[in-house]
Amino acid sequence: MRLFVTMRLGVISESSLSKTMSISSLKSVRLRTHVLPRLGYFPNSEFHQLPLLIYQNVLSFSETSDAGSFVEELFRKNGFLPQWRYGMYKQSHYHSNTHEVLGVICGGALLRFGGEDKGVVEERVHTGDVLVIPVGVGHRAVEEDGNFQMVGAYAKDSPSWDMNYGSNQQEYDQATLNIHKVPLPKSDPVYGKGPLLKLWT
Repeated sequence: MRLFVTMRLGVISESSLSKTMSISSLKSVRLRTHVLPRLGYFPNSEFHQLPLLIYQNVLSFSETSDAGSFVEELFRKNGFLPQWRYGMYKQSHYHSNTHEVLGVICGGALLRFGGEDKGVVEERVHTGDVLVIPVGVGHRAVEEDGNFQMVGAYAKDSPSWDMNYGSNQQEYDQATLNIHKVPLPKSDPVYGKGPLLKLWT
């Protein structure tokens, strides 16, 4: 079951207007989760045990819709500020001062999570998927196709994201201090009151 919505002037309303996006119902959402241990100098979920969340095909767009604008407005409505539209870097990296929300608006990609050592996880994502990457979790693109593009968003009270590459002990030690200061999000990026609030405690 899907709820069809139209977003105009910062408001989400049920509508039959031409430019629509649908959101999977909570009961039917397909959610993949991974709790990643420390791998090398990538802390991953070592300190907080928060799972990586992948909402599979949770959004769909009509052919005439502006998918990027719809996703940006959805995230904004649920407390996450959109910051960019882009793909994903092909170098493993992580953020030590913020969680990251990603909405796939075009194409697909094979993504790697956890760093480069044995134990990493690879997931293929597609248009309509939403990812929530916990602070400290390494990620990169392995391959991209179909003009792959995402909306990247961060909690309203988050600082500007930093970049860390799992390269040395000094970086890891500073990241450890930062990670412990990052609060849990106050809402789920797709549903407001959704799976994130139950799985991230």
